[in-house]
Formats: sequence, C-alpha cells, structure tokens
Amino acid sequence: MPFLAVAGSLVLLGIVAYVAWMLGQAARIGCRRLTTPQLGVTLGIVTLVVGSAIGVAIATQEATEAFGLPLMIHPVHGQTQEGAYLFLAAMSLAYWRLHGNDRTTGGTWMVWLFFAGGVIIALALLANSIEGAAAFIPFDIAAFVILLTLAWRRIVSTGWLSAGSARHYAVAIPFGAVYLAIFIYLVLGITVLRLWSDPSQIPTNLIPAVSHPFFVGMVTNVLFGLLYDFTERKNALWPWADHVLFWGMNLAVAAFTIAILLEADDWFRLITPILSFSIFVGIATFTLRLWSSAEQTVAKEAATTV
Repeated sequence: MPFLAVAGSLVLLGIVAYVAWMLGQAARIGCRRLTTPQLGVTLGIVTLVVGSAIGVAIATQEATEAFGLPLMIHPVHGQTQEGAYLFLAAMSLAYWRLHGNDRTTGGTWMVWLFFAGGVIIALALLANSIEGAAAFIPFDIAAFVILLTLAWRRIVSTGWLSAGSARHYAVAIPFGAVYLAIFIYLVLGITVLRLWSDPSQIPTNLIPAVSHPFFVGMVTNVLFGLLYDFTERKNALWPWADHVLFWGMNLAVAAFTIAILLEADDWFRLITPILSFSIFVGIATFTLRLWSSAEQTVAKEAATTV
C-alpha cells in the first residue's frame, strides 16, 4: 500500500506539471478563443488533477491511517475521474473529429453541461447525498442531445465499412449513450424509483454493464481513433487489422454488455476471446505503425545532417 501512495504522488506531480503547462497555453489563446474541443479537454484535464489528488489521498490514508476521509470518498474519486474527466474529454474529442475544431454556442453549452453534471454528482456523493446525485441527469441529457444535434449527420454518414478514424469516433457516441442510460437507471433506481433500499442491493450485473460501454465502447474507441489519425501515413501497414479491430471489438463489447444485462454467463466464453484478440491486434498494429513512423523520422533527420 505505501507503494501506491508514493507512486501515485509521483504520477500526480507529473499530471500537475502537464496541466500547469496546458493552462499556460490556454491562457495565451484566451478562454473566449478556445475551440469547443480545446475547452472540453482543458476542463477535463483540470478535473483529472482533482480526481488524481483524491486517489493519492485514499492511497495515503490506507497506507498510514494517519487521517480520516469522508465515507463516500471512493465513489467520489470514481465519478470525478469518469464523469467529469473521461466522459467530457472523450465526447469533446469525438466532437472535434466529427464536427470540427470550432467554437459554437451549442458546443460551448455541451461542454459546460457535461462538466457541471460531473461536478454535481461528485459533490453530492462527497456530501453523502445519493439523492442529490440525481441532479446531474438533466445536465448530461441536455449535453448529449446537443452533441447529437451537432454531429448526427456525420455519425449517420460515416463510412462504416471503410477503414478510418471517423467510425471509431462515431461509434463512441452510441456507446456513450448506452453508458449514460444504464447509469441514469442505476441512479434513479436508488433515488426516485426506490428499486433498492440500499446500494448493497443493486444487482451485481449493473456495475460492469456500465463499465464496458464506457471504458471499451467509448474511451477505447476514441483512443484508437486518435492513434489512427496520428499514424495516418502508415496505415497501409496491415490494413486488414483496422477491420478486425473495429468490428471485432465493437460487436464484442455490444454482445458483452447484453450478456451482462441478461446474466447470460455462457456467452462470455465466446465473446471474451474475440474482444481480447481484436484489441490485441489493434495494439500490435498501431505499435508497429508508430515504430515505423519513429524510424522514418530518425532516418530523415540523419539524412538532413549529412
């Protein structure tokens, strides 16, 4: 446990240094001139500092027991990292690649609503008010509706059968909607519908049903989309791998989520190898493409100096 506290503190220092640099760059541009994606990612990364600091505090407290922390600090940490950081950043990046690196009124509202939703649920949990956490729902729904109104044409018209980054960003949005729908049901089930009198009574399948569309369906697709864009000139390497990654991973995640909700455990034996293999192919492919790009850069620099 002390290792987690020490290692987490070092990582936090790195995050703080990066965020300080990033805020300096944002200040030079000016808040009003930041594009919608820049604003969203900036707010998300700043929130990462808060979430990471909470994580270090938890690790330090567990290692030393020198101080106490609020009862709901673990879910506060999770929701700060997920709702106010990853969800906002992923949707902002998807907006960037599907709608453009612009600043629109709708896009600005989208960013601030997503951010407000994440902050509200984190503060409500910090105050040990599960009922108050439901206040995030109209904010996130409104933000998601705005995102769909701005990007739906590109989502629908994306070349789903053509290799490219666009389909990764496009499919991340429906997975984000699935995550949001299940999570809202989870919160409403406790606070409004009273399906469960205590969080311990929540069906065990609902938590992983939230996690898979979020982390794999949404965040991982955005990351692979960025990797595709970064290696654009090297995508001729293993072109078949793009289809294996996209279709294998996304069909598997969709099937995995359905299997979890239906508690169809037998499906996992088929789905898990497909999901694992598809992601492994993607990681191997983009590693080789990045490696090839690095070697080409070194070769060009060497030729220039000669």
